[in-house]
Amino acid sequence: QSCGPLKECLSNVEMLKGQIKDKEKNRISLRNVKIRRIVTEDRLRQQIDEYEELQKKFDAVKIERDELQANMAGIMSEVASQHNDSTKYLQQKFRGITESVAKTGLQLNTFLVSCGINEKESEHKLLRPNSVHNNESTIGQKKLIVIEIQKGF
Repeated sequence: QSCGPLKECLSNVEMLKGQIKDKEKNRISLRNVKIRRIVTEDRLRQQIDEYEELQKKFDAVKIERDELQANMAGIMSEVASQHNDSTKYLQQKFRGITESVAKTGLQLNTFLVSCGINEKESEHKLLRPNSVHNNESTIGQKKLIVIEIQKGF
């Protein structure tokens, strides 16, 4: 009879020793988990700080990009305006020169007719080098005068 309670006590002791070992293992695991949690929280704080810093940099770069885009749009508009103005100016200059050339051509023809020179005939005679004939020399001189007058326009 006395063996039964002793066996039961020994059995309880073994069971309690196992529970103590399990409790110690759980205590060590809990301590390790707490340490990992603290390390993880530190990393999280660091990453939050990095994120906030990167977000500030991103916002600054975004503002700078928007300003650059606005400046670029203004510059492109200004260049397009200058291009249009230049094109209009060149077109006006071209029209003026064309009108001047036409006017000079008309004046040349009028001058040649008033001098009694046939335009095709005078060009043909001027193309021949140093003509001996007196008439051809006179036509060449008249033609040179007309060319000088043209240059003045």
